Amino acid sequence: MQSKKSKKIKIFFSSVLCLLLFGASATFLCDIDTLVKIKYFLFTDKTSSKLLFTAPLNILIDNGFKKDSPQSIEHWKSVITNNINYLQKLEQKITGTISTVNKAKLIALSFSKGGGGGCLDDIDLISKMKRINKNKGHGCCSDHAEVFVALCSIHGIVSREVHNNHHAFNEFFMPENNKWLWIDPLFTIMAQNDMDEYLSLFEIRDLLFNDLKVNYVFFGNESHEFYNHSASQHEYFDEKNDFSDIMITWGNNVFAENEFNSHLNLLPKSAKQFIGLMIGKTPSYKVYVDKFSSQK
Repeated sequence: MQSKKSKKIKIFFSSVLCLLLFGASATFLCDIDTLVKIKYFLFTDKTSSKLLFTAPLNILIDNGFKKDSPQSIEHWKSVITNNINYLQKLEQKITGTISTVNKAKLIALSFSKGGGGGCLDDIDLISKMKRINKNKGHGCCSDHAEVFVALCSIHGIVSREVHNNHHAFNEFFMPENNKWLWIDPLFTIMAQNDMDEYLSLFEIRDLLFNDLKVNYVFFGNESHEFYNHSASQHEYFDEKNDFSDIMITWGNNVFAENEFNSHLNLLPKSAKQFIGLMIGKTPSYKVYVDKFSSQK
């Protein structure tokens, strides 16, 4: 548990940052990488609890995990259905699909074209969902993670954004096996062990640091990077230390976040995030810490 002093320090520094960033581009003050590091430093809690990475949603909510209300999800389902053209094809394919794994793959493939052109900052969720699928594909890893969470929510699948040292991706909850499964919607890959069992992020890390093999399973098409070569050769996945620090975004309330951000349209993304984190509208983060972590 954090001390009251620690929480006050966080609020103080984040308040100062918000004042500095308010109404101005963050790039005038410091580069984006620095801002991201500051954000994670102020709003990330360390945990050595495996339970927080493996437990079902109800236990996460008991520990402060933020989620959208059923009413909000239903409202946004209507908004997305009426505004996103590729959703009709998704509905045709997903209807009658029983497997949660297959549904998750179909959701990723409905919008992902491998990204490109940098992150889609400072646009609302609907605009992002349209842009990410346009032409040869747009957006970065966090954009794909956000859209995946939104589409999972309106299709009754619980998902969340997770991270390794360099990259953001997702997990979705598979009720058939009562476990979280890892998926990367940008690169359209999942992961299996040598028994062809799909893995969670925690299980990927556990295998790697026990010097066991992780098999990355590609389910995309020619528009995705790993169509012609293995993910295990990529800098995000080519060594175990890529997974020394794994982290969860402690909430999947993407619709509430989008509604909050819509009231701050004149501010840059960095300012919106800091204000949202300060007042509890934007989820904080939890990073797993053990002897293999760079963070102690």
